[in-house]
Amino acid sequence: MTLLLPLLCQVAGVSEAREQESRAALIRNALVLVDLRTDLEDMIDGLKADIDRDPASAHLSAERRQEAVLSFQRWFSPLAMEAQVVGALKANYDEVKLRGFTAAYRNPLVKRMQALDRLAGQPQQEAAKKQFLSRIKQSPTFQARVKLLERLDDATILSDTIADILFDLAGAMAALNGEESNEGPAWSDLRESMKREARNEVIQSGLFAYREISDADIESFVKLHEQPEVRWFFGQMNRALAAAFKEGFNGFLQDQGRKPALRT
Repeated sequence: MTLLLPLLCQVAGVSEAREQESRAALIRNALVLVDLRTDLEDMIDGLKADIDRDPASAHLSAERRQEAVLSFQRWFSPLAMEAQVVGALKANYDEVKLRGFTAAYRNPLVKRMQALDRLAGQPQQEAAKKQFLSRIKQSPTFQARVKLLERLDDATILSDTIADILFDLAGAMAALNGEESNEGPAWSDLRESMKREARNEVIQSGLFAYREISDADIESFVKLHEQPEVRWFFGQMNRALAAAFKEGFNGFLQDQGRKPALRT
């Protein structure tokens, strides 16, 4: 019996490790399906450009600028932020919902729409997007498509996530410049304004990206995202993503000698 107990503990430990590996693999497969790594890389590139344009950056010495670059790379690593999202999904692990999401997101229509999103989001498409949006409001299908894309945004909480990240970015930039951030009526008004702008941008981007897609396919795409398992996954992932950016902003502020300015 004295020899059996350690053996049982060892077997239990191996079994637990395999279970954790299995969970992590299922989560990472789900994140591959939504192409989170590419989204993170794009978002971080845009964030770095915003920080570089801030007036405070222009006054840094070469040494301080290098320190800031290293700090940014540490706090806003796509791999590290993806790991935080994985950790959040592990903490709220639901195998049934994850497998349901994975099955739904293997639909070929998803890949097709993702490719259109990537293409439409390229900088060289901006002029064509503006021209299209100036014409689409005259289309008899305009309001119907807007309503479909509003449902899609409600299911994925995409615009809310974008607004949360941009709001925290504004707070971090204010803190870098020695201003108070994230509190008071003006900041509440800014948050609401950012939510409206993000919602509008998400809808407009969808109108342009899916301009050659049939109403039936867009409806199918929306309904896919309204499935409980898919809605659950996007809620978990996007809330974790916003939290990861908030942590990054606060860590970056600390490295720059500022106190964390963003409430968790």
